[in-house]
Amino acid sequence: MLNLELPPLLSRREDIAPLALHFISRFARQFERAVTGLTPAALRRLMRHDWPGNVRELEHVIERAVLLAPGAVLAETDVSVGDAAEPSPDAESFRAAKARVVQDFERSRIEQLLTAHAGNVTHAAAAASKNRRAFIALMQKYRIEPERFRAST
Repeated sequence: MLNLELPPLLSRREDIAPLALHFISRFARQFERAVTGLTPAALRRLMRHDWPGNVRELEHVIERAVLLAPGAVLAETDVSVGDAAEPSPDAESFRAAKARVVQDFERSRIEQLLTAHAGNVTHAAAAASKNRRAFIALMQKYRIEPERFRAST
């Protein structure tokens, strides 16, 4: 029998960054998200946390961040680790939280579709099973310009 003693993540802070990047890569691929990394502020937030749930807690934090992040790089506000800087669960109503999550999803999905279709609004709308006008209205709502997703020639 071989016994391995693995110290908790709290005492292996140097492992947080490579683990976080590994989980970002894995979940970005799994959920087909264009998330590629994290900002220095987000990494500092991860490094400050005590990780009572160890590596599994870090994995879940990154999974949630990849799913909900509006951009390609996780910002400090995308990383929820339950520290004092986080708002209390009562600070935001259920309705407001739901609206925020829906908006984050819509913005992200529109950007994914435009990326997949090289900025072609008609094809992106068809892939979303949306009327082109409704798709354009959503793009305007989130101030998404299709030119950002077109390949430069």
